[in-house]
Amino acid sequence: MAGRWGVLLAALLWAGPAAAAELVMFESAGCPWCKKWEQEIGKGYDKSEEARSLPLRRVRMEEPRPPDLMNLGRVVFSPTFVVVERGTEIGRIQGYPGEENFWWMLGNLRNRLERMQRTGFPPAPPPPPPPVAGVGMIGMGGDGMIGMSGLAAGPGMAGMWGTGPALQHNPNLAPAP
Repeated sequence: MAGRWGVLLAALLWAGPAAAAELVMFESAGCPWCKKWEQEIGKGYDKSEEARSLPLRRVRMEEPRPPDLMNLGRVVFSPTFVVVERGTEIGRIQGYPGEENFWWMLGNLRNRLERMQRTGFPPAPPPPPPPVAGVGMIGMGGDGMIGMSGLAAGPGMAGMWGTGPALQHNPNLAPAP
């Protein structure tokens, strides 16, 4: 009988966070846009209306990704904000677009989440394949312009930080050299 309780307790401990929706912030040390977000939004986020439906969860990019977030697509830029429910990515904001744009974009993601809650969720996608070593650090902005990480290449790339040890040695991207 004690063995069953031990198995149940272990399953509960390894289950991770509850299946409620959350806003996951992927951040890295030394990220100037993360600091700007913290000054403009982060210090009061917990008191906002959005925090009631999307509590903030911070994940350091330098550390291994938590098991319950392995289904999410690759995160390259810091900060990246991902709305997640039941292991399903609802949408993301890459970079910090400024206070007004952040709230507008988060509002759009909340609307998408509410629609999905009303109509039902598709099953969670299978985990992505392991990352490939040697993948370049290139991203595409919302305006279709391509740029190297850490460099602004149009409006879609502004507010992203992708250089330095946090990205170069991110275990979610590629093994450290």
